Amino acid sequence: MFTVTENHCDLKILLKPYFIVMTILGVYSSPENTTEVEKFTVDPSERTKPIRCRKIAYKTYQLIVLLAGWLQVIRYTVSLFTASPIISNLSVYRLCVLCYYLQVSISTTVFFRMFNDKDRFYTFLELWRTLSTKAASLGCAQEVITQRVKRFMRVLLAVMLTTIIITGAGFLVNPHGQNEFINASLAPFGDSKLWVGVTYVSMFVHAALWACSISFCSVIIKCLTTQFKLLADEITESVNSATSFPAKIHLFKRLHLDLCKLVDLLNQDFKYIFASVFLLNILILLCVGYSVIKTVLVDVSLITVMTAIAMLSIHKVVFLSLVSGDLHEQIHKPLPSLYNVRGQNMNLEDMLEVNLFIARLQESSVGITAMDVLLVKKGTVLTLFGVFLTYLFVVIQFSL
Repeated sequence: MFTVTENHCDLKILLKPYFIVMTILGVYSSPENTTEVEKFTVDPSERTKPIRCRKIAYKTYQLIVLLAGWLQVIRYTVSLFTASPIISNLSVYRLCVLCYYLQVSISTTVFFRMFNDKDRFYTFLELWRTLSTKAASLGCAQEVITQRVKRFMRVLLAVMLTTIIITGAGFLVNPHGQNEFINASLAPFGDSKLWVGVTYVSMFVHAALWACSISFCSVIIKCLTTQFKLLADEITESVNSATSFPAKIHLFKRLHLDLCKLVDLLNQDFKYIFASVFLLNILILLCVGYSVIKTVLVDVSLITVMTAIAMLSIHKVVFLSLVSGDLHEQIHKPLPSLYNVRGQNMNLEDMLEVNLFIARLQESSVGITAMDVLLVKKGTVLTLFGVFLTYLFVVIQFSL
């Protein structure tokens, strides 16, 4: 499953497990290659008709999944203003679940846009293939990307399964949490067996979509991070081992700039996912902190449910912040080495090339952003949790 060709890393093969899962969930669609079909058919029109039918059927399925997610958002929005015997209206719990479903719906919408716009993700895959071949020709071992990403995927899967199991246990072992969850899910639509079944199916499907949105974004960013790291190591080795101006510095600069364009292309879609992750999860953590402080001596069982919800939010914010921060760091990693480029046998054109490369790396705007407002760095996660702790201390002060 994880294979690398002789001169490049094929991202289509590397991401194949995600493509399969996301196809089942209705958020991924691959482009139809009718030219290959026509080679093996006498009458291409006869063969392309069922292909078109399957494509239309799957598009319909995608729209149903997309619509179902936003209907859940509407249901929870309505439930905010509907009281029940167990839970009052405008409940913190309902607001947290609403934010959770809103994240999933936004991610599903972004994926639908990204995979159905051939100028987006498929352009990214083709450019990656080309740049991977160039990187291999410059000495960047592409098999290292597969090895590291494969290891990263295992760690990511273990962490996500642990988080989901602990969070699920927080609901299942708590009768109050179960009742509140069901009432918040169904209000004001009744408590029939049909609605209960729909609620549980929706819960599992959206949990899978939640997991896919984190892991898919993290793995792609990890691939880019590893590619930048390999390139930075080659630049450092080339500069340190050369007694005069490195001959490959021009090729390194072009490849680095092309990889930066690849990051910008990916950011056109990921910025919406990251904006929703940071905004809504920080809102969830603020609500959870407020609820825990206000009910610390009243309802311990509710604190258990709130802690389980907070774990999901913390996991998503921390993971995406760290992988994106690592990408930003690796993009700028060659900068110290370029300062050490020896000036022997350096003409004006070479000097201009190095200065332009340094000027590009000194810009801090290259990386994944949240709606082009917040550039995600390694310190971003500390900034976000600093906001949360500040709010928490203010609430504690007013509660004393």
